[in-house]
Amino acid sequence: MTFDSGRNLVEIEVHYQRDAALGLWVPSEMKETYSIGRMGSFDRTVSLEGRATYSKFRRFQVKTEEQIKIPK
Repeated sequence: MTFDSGRNLVEIEVHYQRDAALGLWVPSEMKETYSIGRMGSFDRTVSLEGRATYSKFRRFQVKTEEQIKIPK
């Protein structure tokens, strides 16, 4: 995904991989880049990059029980 407002540019890229144990596609890596331009100029002057990796996915479950008692 890319967003460009003229002076500022944001790019976010997400890579997915199949997790055989869960039977799902899960994110494996995300890269973000933020470039900020100078006021009145289209030159990029400040850039920030970030990278996150994901692993060890688990399935969580919640079990609930209800008992309805009818008053006599």
